Amino acid sequence: MGGRCRLSHKRRKNHSPPAAEELHFADCGVKTPLHWQNNDRPVAGDTTAEMRNSLFFPSWIPYVVWIGTLVLRTTHVVQPVNWWVLHPDEIFQSSEVAHTEVYGFGFRAYEFTNGGSAAGGNVSLFRQRELQLGMRAMRSALYPRFFVLVSGLADLLGVEVKPFVLWRASHAAVASLLPLSVYRFSRTFFRCNDTACLAAILTACSLHLNVLGTHPW
Repeated sequence: MGGRCRLSHKRRKNHSPPAAEELHFADCGVKTPLHWQNNDRPVAGDTTAEMRNSLFFPSWIPYVVWIGTLVLRTTHVVQPVNWWVLHPDEIFQSSEVAHTEVYGFGFRAYEFTNGGSAAGGNVSLFRQRELQLGMRAMRSALYPRFFVLVSGLADLLGVEVKPFVLWRASHAAVASLLPLSVYRFSRTFFRCNDTACLAAILTACSLHLNVLGTHPW
């Protein structure tokens, strides 16, 4: 076989072009989606069948892409030269809200207050209004509270890092999981390891996704 796949087909008697169902890779036993039969089409979780349709990328490529994305993004966000702010929402709708939760002072934008008069803007009134009015904020505090959880874990482990750096690094770490998630989705949808690997690589190389993945919103 010589390590090469030779594309062959079965000719009909009238020498007409072969149907898509007749195309196959004779030498390596790989079947393409053009001629999958009901019993040939791999099912979700059938890694053996999926690997038979993998000609270019080994199965560990997505994890290399994920680790590379994680290292590059984390290294990028911890360097002071890269602490530029793309939009004020990076501060006032994420890290600043978390700062008020962790340290008890700071500026809380109106989206994260629970209604009523905002006169004074004293953070200590936030909990009081929450109890008195029984109203919810316009935006969920789930994302800022993720930073609060990260700060709690850092204190528990005795890690002393500036909150700004810690929260940006944690955001970059979570956002770096996107290529791996895209790989899992694409492999399930297309039943092809090569397509899924290529999708993960393109996701990791996207300029827009890299900018958003290193700036907390």
